[in-house]
Amino acid sequence: MGLLPKKIADQIPPSMAQEGMGDESIVYVKFFNPILNWTWYVTEYDPKDEIFFGLVKGIETEWGYFSLLELKNAKATMRDISFSPTRLGDIIL
Repeated sequence: MGLLPKKIADQIPPSMAQEGMGDESIVYVKFFNPILNWTWYVTEYDPKDEIFFGLVKGIETEWGYFSLLELKNAKATMRDISFSPTRLGDIIL
């Protein structure tokens, strides 16, 4: 199945599609790493380069780009399989 199944990847809007929407952005995928205590909330995805954009909660909480390869290389990173698309403002950060 992998970290990002094609069925889910195909649902994520392309880069810049939700620019400026802030809390109204839709989060399509939630990745997390229980060891590092980091969470990535995906709002956009470039499948060609396998680059995501979204909110990253780690040492600090900030918007940014991150790659699928980066997530795959971080030991214990998982996709929250119970997560469904949700408005960012409805997620408790």
